Amino acid sequence: MFLIIYLVFVFFCPPLYTRYIHPTLAIESAEKLNRVVVEYDNKDYELTLLGYLGAKQFALEKNWSKILVVKIAAPSGTARVERFPVPHLLSVTHYFAGNDLATRDAQMNNSSAAMGRAELMLSTPGFFGSSGPEEYTYTVEGIQIIASALEKLVNDFNAETIVLEGGSHGGNIVAGLLSYYKGPIRCAIISAAPLDIHSPYTKPIHDLYARTSTPFDPMARVKSISTDEQRQTFIAYSRMDRIVDWRITAPFAKKMKAQGHNVIESQPPPIEFTYFHDHGVWAWQTIKKCVDSWEKQQTAKPAL
Repeated sequence: MFLIIYLVFVFFCPPLYTRYIHPTLAIESAEKLNRVVVEYDNKDYELTLLGYLGAKQFALEKNWSKILVVKIAAPSGTARVERFPVPHLLSVTHYFAGNDLATRDAQMNNSSAAMGRAELMLSTPGFFGSSGPEEYTYTVEGIQIIASALEKLVNDFNAETIVLEGGSHGGNIVAGLLSYYKGPIRCAIISAAPLDIHSPYTKPIHDLYARTSTPFDPMARVKSISTDEQRQTFIAYSRMDRIVDWRITAPFAKKMKAQGHNVIESQPPPIEFTYFHDHGVWAWQTIKKCVDSWEKQQTAKPAL
């Protein structure tokens, strides 16, 4: 009887609290990866890039449409339960546990040519071998560092616009870049993100005040996001999400719409059915839609 009760608890219990520890292989392999170096507050920060060489090679082709896809790497590592021994939490970051970044970099280098677009992944301060304190990833300072890195990448690629994509806390960073990155953004793609950090539906696993005393508040910055008729913001969530309650994500979309922004909400089926948190297929499809619409618009322009 006890076993049955425990199994029911494990299946239905939401994640409680975890501490993320970097995979050793990831950090070691990051030393050989490409970095983008930016200065903030008189200090240099190096942010790790995945897929840079493949994206750069694709961007050198004559038919490149000058749209750069930048994925924000969500902070992840090996999960360790701090408050209660719930074994199923260990699979929350199973994909990243022991994930060798050199292997991931090689995969992404090949993906740009395979998918027909210049696409790379940008990591955040303190994670995946990037310099800086981990807590910066959750603060305004971190958002500003990442915004500076984006500016450098756009100049490096000579891109005319970008597509930003981030899931989970990576979506919070994309929301922050809508405020702090001043260049053109064709699409901002956000999924399953804990955007309302003061929501009563917040769980301990994504209580940002446990990670920093000054977390970035996406809801408070909505009014500072400039209006752009060319920009689309896509926001996805699942009402069954057991990691980030959909009622933490949806209010941001509502507030964005109230400010006159072009926001498209979706509730796509996730690609896993344990936590209902990963919307990777939807993100891939949405990125493709954004790039295709940009290229179609460029083709329709009269030749000079």
